[in-house]
Amino acid sequence: IHTVWRNVIPTFIWKALNGQALPLDNGGIASRDFIYVEDMAKGLVACALKGNIGEAYNLASGVETSILELANTINELTSNSNNIILNPARDWDRSGKRFGSTLKSSEQLNFVAQTSIMEGIKKTIVWTKNNEKLISKNIIKHDFFISKVLD
Repeated sequence: IHTVWRNVIPTFIWKALNGQALPLDNGGIASRDFIYVEDMAKGLVACALKGNIGEAYNLASGVETSILELANTINELTSNSNNIILNPARDWDRSGKRFGSTLKSSEQLNFVAQTSIMEGIKKTIVWTKNNEKLISKNIIKHDFFISKVLD
């Protein structure tokens, strides 16, 4: 199971809703296979109910999306007029392109992700707007604890 949804998409949405530029490492050329959280939960249930012990299953959409495409989509959907910041590749980053084959999970688990990336981003934007206070509170807590560690 590999998903970046829990990291890059919420971060980009938060920054875009707050009028900030979206930073992209390696010019945003890396790509990922994003799967919406509800689809992931359904896939995990399918693994528990139908999967074979010790087997690995790709719970994925099977759709490759570049980080640059993702950032442009999020900026468009949030009406963020700030630019995207294209940073150079990090010395250690060799992540490149990643997307999963969904054949095994489809055949053996009868699992297919139902939520398109566009639909998932739209839902996540709405959720983020509805939970802005909670998110802000947790960002402040996070920043406080990080500052204590760095002191």
